[in-house]
Amino acid sequence: MAMPRWVWAVIIVVALFVIGIIAMAGAGIYFVTRQVQVTTAAPGDADQRFAEARERFKDAKPLIELDRDGELLRSRLEEAQEARTGPTTSLDTLHILAWDADDERIVDVAVPFWLLRLNRGPIGQFDDAGGLRRANLRITAEDLERIGPALLVDHRAPDGGRVLVWTQ
Repeated sequence: MAMPRWVWAVIIVVALFVIGIIAMAGAGIYFVTRQVQVTTAAPGDADQRFAEARERFKDAKPLIELDRDGELLRSRLEEAQEARTGPTTSLDTLHILAWDADDERIVDVAVPFWLLRLNRGPIGQFDDAGGLRRANLRITAEDLERIGPALLVDHRAPDGGRVLVWTQ
């Protein structure tokens, strides 16, 4: 007995749906692996990498200062927004460079700004950080674009770890 046409149509639609899901998962994995790089490095090499990234900001203070424990000490975000004159700047990337002193690993994350603009609320990387969440510091992509390219965080932890966050 032959199957009716509608059964074949359902089988084809389900197969296309499954193939689409697999393709989207593969594209997501590819996207994340292109944006996140984890490398091992000796402490001296990590210091050099941070110095190179920090060089573009010369002696600028970070807009978000954290204490030794990673708690919010001071935020200059509103001051930077008010000091900025002219139109907002279209930013390309939010960079996060982190050094894990225990494992001697550098994690370099480059988040495309178009991805941050998709979310109208606070940026999750800041909203989920312990000290920033407790301080109720909520940063949106629009806030950062009003400021323009800037050094956001330059934090050294007591255990030797370090985090550098900037926009460009």
